[in-house]
Amino acid sequence: MERKVITLLSLVVYSSVSLGQVIPLTPVGIQTSHPWPHFTWSPEDDLLVSQRPNSCQPKYIIEVSKDRTFSPGKNVITDKVDSVIHRYVPVDSLQTGTYFWRVKYTNDGCFDTTSSKAWSSVSSFVIVPPEKTCMSALTATYAQILETIAECASFQGSAQVLFEEGNRTLNPGIETTFISLSNVTDLVIDGQGSNIIFLSYVTFVTCDNCTRVAITNFTFDFNPVPYTALRISAVNEAMRTIEGVLEPGHPLLESSSHFLTYGIAEIMSEWSQTAPRTKRGLPEVYAYENVTRMPSTQHTKYSLDLKSDATDIALLAIGDVFVIDPRIEPGFLIYGSDEVVLHQVHVYACSNECFTSQHAEKLSILKCGTVLLPGRYLAANNGGHNHHGAAVGQWVEGGVWENAGDDTIHVSGIVKSVLQVVSNTSLRLASSGPDVYAHNHYNDLGIRVGDLLQFYSHKKGVLLFQRKVVTVTLQDEGKKTTLVELDGVIGSGLVTGIISGGRFNGSVTQVFNFNRTSNQFVFRNNHVSGGRRVGVLYKGFRSWIEGNIFTGLGGGAVESWNAPYEGLCGHSIVIRNNSVHDVQQLQRVAAPIWASAMPSGNDLCHSDVLIENNTFDSGPGSTFLLSDIVNVTIRGNDIVRCVSSLDPTKVLDTTNTKDVNMFNNNNIEYKNESRLCEK
Repeated sequence: MERKVITLLSLVVYSSVSLGQVIPLTPVGIQTSHPWPHFTWSPEDDLLVSQRPNSCQPKYIIEVSKDRTFSPGKNVITDKVDSVIHRYVPVDSLQTGTYFWRVKYTNDGCFDTTSSKAWSSVSSFVIVPPEKTCMSALTATYAQILETIAECASFQGSAQVLFEEGNRTLNPGIETTFISLSNVTDLVIDGQGSNIIFLSYVTFVTCDNCTRVAITNFTFDFNPVPYTALRISAVNEAMRTIEGVLEPGHPLLESSSHFLTYGIAEIMSEWSQTAPRTKRGLPEVYAYENVTRMPSTQHTKYSLDLKSDATDIALLAIGDVFVIDPRIEPGFLIYGSDEVVLHQVHVYACSNECFTSQHAEKLSILKCGTVLLPGRYLAANNGGHNHHGAAVGQWVEGGVWENAGDDTIHVSGIVKSVLQVVSNTSLRLASSGPDVYAHNHYNDLGIRVGDLLQFYSHKKGVLLFQRKVVTVTLQDEGKKTTLVELDGVIGSGLVTGIISGGRFNGSVTQVFNFNRTSNQFVFRNNHVSGGRRVGVLYKGFRSWIEGNIFTGLGGGAVESWNAPYEGLCGHSIVIRNNSVHDVQQLQRVAAPIWASAMPSGNDLCHSDVLIENNTFDSGPGSTFLLSDIVNVTIRGNDIVRCVSSLDPTKVLDTTNTKDVNMFNNNNIEYKNESRLCEK
């Protein structure tokens, strides 16, 4: 069977060819109250990152100044952006005033001669104060805070809400959301260092179809915490039961039906000297039922029946911590919005996925974090981030992301369903179950004329066909569907059907919009630790992952594989200057860097990846596990791993690949240490 390369990219082998002068696009000649302008420019190169010569790091240099001549020492911003990205977001807000900016492209070190373009033309913009200010006093009740936010959010102009700095304990009552915004433009909500503890579980922020909204300077927490934990005191393998003592500071299991009925838990240990983390060598979760409070005069003690295999139960030990983290209320829901900024927002407890977005353009998450407090095991139930369906993806920088109950950050497109074949060139599409935004907004799937739709068989692991969109018509007719006309005849093998959020039906054809796979995703200068599974799980086009620290993860540092609802493939990914320590600790097939199609072994799903100048100190197992991928360059990495006599796996393990090259690695050091050789 012929393997198809699932790549539609008009990329060329890296050379000195350029596409012309860089042209500033936004902001140009505008006046705004939004203090985080989103800089964009025309791309200078469109070249395979995997084909860059050694020591070649083509980049854009951006300068922002209050001085038109950019005099030395006058710049507010001087930064470098890898050329796979052609946009920029400042990590901190800009003050009011007039600014000038310019950008240039340079590929110094790529060729025998310097090939640096001249600076672009100078563009300017003005940041002005908001037209309205609303104040929230430290003594304000939950209801009064909501009223203050609503007052400024409904203002027909730019506005800001300023919280009085201090500690608040708030009772939401029947409310399920703290800051709820819909169709709001040009609003800043500044906590000014507010620390807020909620007495029941809420979503901290929702932004529905908002534009240029910023939330800054808050910490959020819950009392009680939204998960609970038992320290195992007895394991009965024959009866498949465990007994455990409630950890101090954690809620009783009978205090919430969520704990009694959720049914799965992860196992954590404190073998690390730094913080609790997922126990090495165990399955991802353990299933449980029949929670019983046991009589005890000294401790709060429970027994639970386990539904896991006997071999998995045998891996449990007295002293392990059984962590139950049900999915309750998400932390942040950014739906269908544009240029939303979350800045210096730190969360000590999330009761579900924490930072979540769907169809949200240019979302920036700057100096934020899920932070593990002493005595706790989780900072976020479920994942730390889930972002799906954006045309221009997320910019995540300078954050601390600790102890997520699933993947720390998952970025991708989101699947669509083929409801009906209307003609040989037209289809009626519908949202999938997980696509909450599209379902609630009359099935606007974000499909636009010119987008490229990919039709994928998850059952076979093959791309059936791909077509560009010629026309788009939104239809209600009680079913909320989208009618699309394609630029060619519908290919063979298509199976109609709705992909729901329940039991996944892999026989139904999946549809992914390549133009809405969170493209131009940036993840740099973050610290990721203690998460149950993956550090960064990415599918999309153009990603820059640099300067991050990954440590103590149950999964790999960076992974690319198509999930049942999130996909499809990863293209043009730069993974550079990251530090990876003690990852891939769980009992799962993966590696510090892992790419694969689901199912594997057919089409070459992923393409064009550069992995350079990273440090890997992790084991056992391969450092790079690559399948179903084409055009990968691995170079300049420092690797520490187990001695080959105890760990015979290859540093680079490939299956069903093409043009994967590993060379010029600085150092591969072999050690006989239990953390590298045992799970």
